[in-house]
Amino acid sequence: MTPTYRDGMTDGPAPDTPAAPAPESSTPAAPDPPEAPAPARGGHPVLRYTAWRVLLLVAVWAPLQFLTPLRGVLAIVLAFLISGAISLFVLDRQRERAGRSVGGYFGRLNARIEESKRAEDVD
Repeated sequence: MTPTYRDGMTDGPAPDTPAAPAPESSTPAAPDPPEAPAPARGGHPVLRYTAWRVLLLVAVWAPLQFLTPLRGVLAIVLAFLISGAISLFVLDRQRERAGRSVGGYFGRLNARIEESKRAEDVD
């Protein structure tokens, strides 16, 4: 039995629709490239991670700059170090999502390159 969803759609063809015959091909089918992961809510994962890192840096730098005797370059360097250490724990999920997104992009790029190489080899 095929599940029916709220909008009335089902998985699979309608019961009275015959399945389309598979096209005949003399060359072996190339494997499908990996599908692109759906962007997370709120935009691209790399942009979200970068925005969170910048916000964290500013949130650490502002108190160092205005509430301590540290000023200028020393405050910014210390803010980079502290915010980097905090982000290792606080932004772990966002970093993983960004990494999967970048890895998926390069995986698809490599699959396209391999497909192009195979097409050249056939010619």
